[in-house]
Amino acid sequence: MDARERRAVEGSSRFGRRLEAQSWPANEWTVLERAWAAGAAVPFPVERTDDGVLMEFIGDLSQAAPRLVHAGLDRSGLTSARDQLVESLRALARAGIVHADLSVYNLLWGEALLVVIDFRQAVEVTTNLEAPALLHRDLVNVATSLGRRGVALDVEAVFAQLLTDAFSGPYTAPP
Repeated sequence: MDARERRAVEGSSRFGRRLEAQSWPANEWTVLERAWAAGAAVPFPVERTDDGVLMEFIGDLSQAAPRLVHAGLDRSGLTSARDQLVESLRALARAGIVHADLSVYNLLWGEALLVVIDFRQAVEVTTNLEAPALLHRDLVNVATSLGRRGVALDVEAVFAQLLTDAFSGPYTAPP
C-alpha cells in the first residue's frame, strides 16, 4: 500500500474503505497460512475468495465451537485455555505474527482445544513499529478477562517470552 492509499484508509474515505475491504482477505489468508505452518492452533485455511477466506469449521456436527467468553469453563478449563493460548502465541511470534485484536471473543473452545481466530488486523512483528504495543495490549485484554474468572496470566513474563521468540527464531520477514 502506498502513502496515498494508506492516507485514504486512515481517513476512512470511500476509496479507503474499498481498499480495506479488498485487502483484508489477502492479509488474513497469508497470516492463517503462516500461523498454521508455524503450529499455532488456528483454523486450517482452505481457500481464499474475492470477499473472504474459507477455513476449517471448528465445532462438531451439531454446532460451532463457542467463543471462550461463552464457553462456561471452570477454573481448570480456563487454566488449560490460558496455557494453550500461550503456546499458540509463541508459535505466532516465531512466525512473526501479532494478532493485534486478541480477546476472549477471538478464541474458540472446542473439545478441550483452544483455537485462535479473526486475523483481520494482524501485523508483522518485525516491520510494524506498533507490533510490540499491540502484542502487549492483546495480552492485557486476555489477562483481564481471565483474571476476572480467577486465572492469572503474567503479562510481562509472557510478553518478554514472545518478544524473545519473535526476534530469535529462524523467521525471516516476507518480501
